[in-house]
Amino acid sequence: MRNPEYKRLANEKNKLVKQMTFMEQRLEKYAYALNGKDIQQIQQASRNAAR
Repeated sequence: MRNPEYKRLANEKNKLVKQMTFMEQRLEKYAYALNGKDIQQIQQASRNAAR
């Protein structure tokens, strides 16, 4: 006996996994585009913003 709620949750999970995978790919693409100096500047800016 399969619960209809089970199917709904499985669909929701698959949708979220697809979104996460897409976001991870975008993040990796941006990380490759940045060099070490850019990353240091971003970290410095985020530290300053946290104050």
